[in-house]
Amino acid sequence: MAWAGFPGKVTFTVIPKEVTGVTSAAVADGIKVSFDAQSDVDGYKIYRSTSQDGSFSEVATVTQGTSYYVDRSIKLKQSYCYKVKSFKHRNGITYYSDCYSSTAPLVYLLPASEKLKVKRATPTSVLLKWKGVKYASTYRVQYKIKGGKWVTVSDITSKKCKIKKLEIGKYYYFRVRAVNSIGKGDYTEKIKIKVLPPTPKKPVTKSVKKGIKVTITPEKYASGYYIYRCKKKNGTYGIVGTIKGNKTKSFTDKNVVKGKTYHYKIVCYKKKNGVIYQSPYSKLTKQKK
Repeated sequence: MAWAGFPGKVTFTVIPKEVTGVTSAAVADGIKVSFDAQSDVDGYKIYRSTSQDGSFSEVATVTQGTSYYVDRSIKLKQSYCYKVKSFKHRNGITYYSDCYSSTAPLVYLLPASEKLKVKRATPTSVLLKWKGVKYASTYRVQYKIKGGKWVTVSDITSKKCKIKKLEIGKYYYFRVRAVNSIGKGDYTEKIKIKVLPPTPKKPVTKSVKKGIKVTITPEKYASGYYIYRCKKKNGTYGIVGTIKGNKTKSFTDKNVVKGKTYHYKIVCYKKKNGVIYQSPYSKLTKQKK
């Protein structure tokens, strides 16, 4: 028995279903677009725009069995949104799924490194240290003398850098920024420092028969050390002794009174071209005679 008006054969095409679980996240070499894989499709088309309601353009095609794509053709500080469609080939025709929504806008950043510190290492060199930046592959260090042009140090993977052959007594500026395959991040705030001998280690004091012995830790670069003393911790300090060169390790302060307490600190000095450059003061130490 045949039904009137009902064909003997019905042909229809199953369109791939909408792709779900589409998300985007920053990774070391771009933006990773992830989605839920489907078992009955031939692949996926990835579309990109700079806003959710903007015009989306195809950026990649990935095959079935893949559930993500890393977009490496992006720019720093630019906002990106993504859509994903699945597709299936049948009888020479490609059928695509619907795609109603996009990922939230994502801006790829390489922020300025935090906590850049510059420490004097020798009278003509400094040591820079900074906190790492996520997704950075290298760091670019720059420095310049006051009034001069920036000098770039080769990109390094470490989070510290020693800069040598600086001019003693001169002011320098230093800055660092992260770099990866996407681009170059923002520089840190520049730090200004005067190149001088570094702060010497805290002296060690001891009461001896002839007075108070002050022992220092001499450095090879030192031209000498000045010994400062005061009866009060926060009083006015005066020089009570000098250690010349970097071979002598101690000085005995004989001008002291038994039963009294004294506070000591030292500075390292470097003499160059007839000019004496002094380091900052060391930490204080006190001693009772």
